[in-house]
Amino acid sequence: MDKGWSARVGKTPTSPEHPGTAVLCGDEYYEVVESTLQQQGGVRYVLAPWRDEHAIRVADRYDEESEAQRVAGHEAALRRHRYRRGANLLGILVGHLPSGVQEQLGFELGILPARLSLLSLLLPMGVAAAIIVSQVGRLTGVGMPPVSLPMIVVAGFFLGESMIRFLIIFTQSRPAGSAIGVLLYLLAYAVGPRERMFSPFASSRGNAIFTIAPEEERELQDELLMKAPYATLLTPEEQRRLAERFGFDYRKHAYGITWVLLIAGIVGAVSSFGTLRQGGGVSALLALLAAVGLAVEQVIRLLALSRGPAGSVLGFVVRPMMRRLL
Repeated sequence: MDKGWSARVGKTPTSPEHPGTAVLCGDEYYEVVESTLQQQGGVRYVLAPWRDEHAIRVADRYDEESEAQRVAGHEAALRRHRYRRGANLLGILVGHLPSGVQEQLGFELGILPARLSLLSLLLPMGVAAAIIVSQVGRLTGVGMPPVSLPMIVVAGFFLGESMIRFLIIFTQSRPAGSAIGVLLYLLAYAVGPRERMFSPFASSRGNAIFTIAPEEERELQDELLMKAPYATLLTPEEQRRLAERFGFDYRKHAYGITWVLLIAGIVGAVSSFGTLRQGGGVSALLALLAAVGLAVEQVIRLLALSRGPAGSVLGFVVRPMMRRLL
């Protein structure tokens, strides 16, 4: 059996000698001086005691444990080869599975998952072509059997889906499962032995996103950073509590939202006043009072912000979203 060992490369007029693989057998190192392919299969290795003048660059072991691992790896490679041939032959069906399953199958067996999806297009395209040819033959009077409306819908679905899948395979070189294949695999995964099936929800190798969850304090600080303008609407006491815990500075965020609310109050007051003049009822009057009250409050807050944090009547609106921070 081929163990993957390299034989000694002799010295030449232009290059020095390169020792073969160092093999640890028992307590002694041996050098692979020759490797010969046998006609009946396998490789014949000739070993010699390791020479001290050479540095060990490639080393391996020769014992029962390592041999068992090599035999297991060889048998696994043979199984993958058999399964790979079967998967390629059944690509017309395997290519309908979810794209993630095809990619995992491709990594496991050493096959191109996009090729499986490409082969699987033959079946739906063939069904769609047969239905279309039958319908065209009936319309042209060739004597083909009539095609029902559901069959025409099926042909249109297969044709459209196959075109989309072909574009994905051709332009992105990645697999694309069919709707029927994905549905059937999800049902089988739900009721079948999951430990023996590839997960349809797993990310393919190289595409998964690895993240490290932040510490709770860091997470709260980031949350406050996102909600800082709204925090300036809380009561001064609540804002001081945020400052003591997170170093919150109301000056960086309070003026912007205050000016926005002031402009909104003025616009709302003008709009409500116009509606009231045109015969608006109680709702227009209430809207006018609310807008004027909001604008007046913002003017008061702008004057008070130079002395310290100033809350707003809108604090009750934002307080529920700030509950974790308080």
